Amino acid sequence: MLFVCGIAVGSVFSSFVVSAWTGPASTAPTGNVAAPINVGPIDQIKSGSLGVNSLAVYGSTILSGSNLYLNFGTTAGASGYGVRDNGGTLEFKNTGGGWNSFTNSVLNVIGAGAVTQIKFSDGTTQTTAPVAAAVLTCVSVSGAGQYAYCPAGYIATGCNAGQYNGSVSVYDWGCWSQVASQDWTSARCCRVH
Repeated sequence: MLFVCGIAVGSVFSSFVVSAWTGPASTAPTGNVAAPINVGPIDQIKSGSLGVNSLAVYGSTILSGSNLYLNFGTTAGASGYGVRDNGGTLEFKNTGGGWNSFTNSVLNVIGAGAVTQIKFSDGTTQTTAPVAAAVLTCVSVSGAGQYAYCPAGYIATGCNAGQYNGSVSVYDWGCWSQVASQDWTSARCCRVH
């Protein structure tokens, strides 16, 4: 009985082994099985998808083909988000946003000169007004006696006085001589506009 059971079990397992292997359908090299991806020096092309847990590239990388998307997340192609080559123009897309050109978004921010425009991922654009160079205008104002007043919008930057020059004080509004009998006082007044 034990012998019969052993033969039955052995024949079941041997039928699985036999049916798992199929001999070549034609004479070599026709009908050969494609080489697996391996560590050899020969370039290999796989027409189907390849899933890996992580990828390290030690050298140059070429992305070629008609669907040039580098997607993040779980959706591939135009519906996903990431980076794409749109006919030679690099574009990026945030999740929930639309495709935006790096040229329009980045060059306006980091281009030569001042920032003039920022394009946001939602498609809106903020344009900044150019900042004019500051102009410094100064005038000299003389007053009879101990006061010299600057015009409105000007600030005193220096003072002089007649007989008693060492006793003059500078204020935002102008100059004041501490000597009441001063024959004249002058102020240098400036403004930035």
